[in-house]
Amino acid sequence: MGMNREDAYYEPEDGDDLDEQIAELLNGEYNPDLPENIREAFLNDAFFGNHWDALVDAIQKNEKAVVGLIITTCIYEYWESRAESDCQP
Repeated sequence: MGMNREDAYYEPEDGDDLDEQIAELLNGEYNPDLPENIREAFLNDAFFGNHWDALVDAIQKNEKAVVGLIITTCIYEYWESRAESDCQP
């Protein structure tokens, strides 16, 4: 059974082996949409990274959609970074 493109978070464009490995992780055990992976990302000390100031600003302005976008971005960046570092030759 093939993967539905709509269900994929990340798919390589050029067929590069490293990109395929990263895509496999992000669509599998490193899937940023899994509740346990969301929790792990939140527990990471560097979770918000360079997004902290934007997050505080959005909270102070009561921009709930922006807060959600920043948190989602941080989760996806965390897992993409983990996948990339784990797939390095």
